[in-house]
Amino acid sequence: MDQQNQFTQSDDDFWSIALTSESPFNKQESDDENDENEATKKSFSFAIPAPKANLTEEPLTILIRLNNGRGVLDDVSGIPWDASLILAGYLYGTHEGRSLCYNACSCTNSGGILELGSGLGLTGLAATAAAMKFGTHEERILRIVLTDRNDHCILSHLKENVDLNVSRYHSVNEHTLTNVSVEACDWMEVSIHLRTIAKEQQMDTKDTKYNFPQGQFHLILGSALIYVPEHAIECADTIYYYLSDISSYSMEHTSYELKRQAIIVQLPDRSGFATHFLPRCQELGLNVVCEEVSEELIEIVESGLKKTIPSIRDYRMYFITKQQCMRHRLCN
Repeated sequence: MDQQNQFTQSDDDFWSIALTSESPFNKQESDDENDENEATKKSFSFAIPAPKANLTEEPLTILIRLNNGRGVLDDVSGIPWDASLILAGYLYGTHEGRSLCYNACSCTNSGGILELGSGLGLTGLAATAAAMKFGTHEERILRIVLTDRNDHCILSHLKENVDLNVSRYHSVNEHTLTNVSVEACDWMEVSIHLRTIAKEQQMDTKDTKYNFPQGQFHLILGSALIYVPEHAIECADTIYYYLSDISSYSMEHTSYELKRQAIIVQLPDRSGFATHFLPRCQELGLNVVCEEVSEELIEIVESGLKKTIPSIRDYRMYFITKQQCMRHRLCN
């Protein structure tokens, strides 16, 4: 029995979907049809209701184009992951989530929202709409960056979904200029850069090009980021990098008026999460607070899908902040 069949016959729905592309969102009609057009794109829509107090507000409908092609797009752009649905519902469907998105983009000439492992872009698009909902009469510029691995097919498909949705958001808030970009983010390169800084104690990055976004972000988002041990430590390093002053290349003049934080939705039993990711966060002085998915949020997500998610109560939301100053942590 080959490796793929071993995974497919297991009880792990995640790997079964990732390796076979069989899911409620992605049905192959026949082998002949698949052979004719491997990259056939189907659409998926997710309607996120407004917070309960907003009785007159219509739900936000996010349109997502799925890619049914084989290869690297199968596990990244083939289906919407449950974790991204949960985080998208939290950011747009709750007052707390909307406030976090608005505040992250409220600083002049700095700040913004960064999504790691964006995949189809569902979470980042919900964050964009949430940030635009507050202060509809203010003239602001929103900086939101959606990222994934440095692969042309993945990034171009992600940009297609961004372009499909962001233009519709401007009818909600015409005063806000929205800069939503798609960029590569190589966690390994971030981790190497972080260790180089710790070793050499220098911040000179002039004329250096990296495969990850530069500058400050006040809200970092991620959905199901950890599922194998190999990249768990690099993921923790990347979150630390963007929560610290290193990302702005300014250790002396950074404003601390707004607390930077990361929010990730994750199944806690994924390989490498408890054994690699969480210990690395502790080493870096990151404070991790775990919360269950609330019944209110479950209702938001499942009403938008018009179906239940059997494993939704198994997920956890992790709120991550930096405890100690970056200079102390890197020197020890």
